[in-house]
Amino acid sequence: MKVQKEVGALLRDKKGEEALAKFDELTESVKTPMNKLQFTMMKVSLHSIVGSKPEDTVKTLKQAMDLASAEPMMGNQIAWMIWEMIDQKRLEKNESLLNDALKLAMNSADKLEGGSKGATLDTAAHLQFALGQVNEAVKTQEAAIKAAGEDASPDMNAFLEELKEAAEKKK
Repeated sequence: MKVQKEVGALLRDKKGEEALAKFDELTESVKTPMNKLQFTMMKVSLHSIVGSKPEDTVKTLKQAMDLASAEPMMGNQIAWMIWEMIDQKRLEKNESLLNDALKLAMNSADKLEGGSKGATLDTAAHLQFALGQVNEAVKTQEAAIKAAGEDASPDMNAFLEELKEAAEKKK
C-alpha cells in the first residue's frame, strides 16, 4: 500500500525518475523470492508508464527472469511478456533478451506437464520465431501441441501453420 501511495503520487505529478527511485527505495528490503518477483514485475510496468530507456527495462526484465527460474509458470509468463513487448514494438528487438527468455521458457517447460508444458513450449516457439529460428520453432510448436493434448488451443494450431509457411518460404 505504501508503495502504491507514494509511487502513485509521484506518477500523478509526472515525476517518473523519482517514482522509480522511490519504488526501489521502498522495495529494496523485500527478501521473499515470490514477493521480490512480484515487485520486479511491477517495476517492469512502471518502466513502461514512465517511458524508461530500453536498457533499463531490459535490466529489470533480466532480473525478473533470474527470479522466475525456480517457478516454471512464472518463467513462462515472463518469457511470453518479453515476446509480446517485442512483437508489439513496446521494446525494440533484443537478441540477448530473446535468447535469455527462450532459455527460461525451455527450462520451465522441462519442469511442467500437460497443458502447462504445451503453453510454455508455445512461448518458446514464438521466441524462436522472433529469433529467426523457423525450423526449430516448427519442431517446438509441434511438441507444444502434442504436450497440450486436448488443451491445445486453435491459436496453437494456427501458429504452427504460420510457422510451416514461413519455413517453406525460407527454403
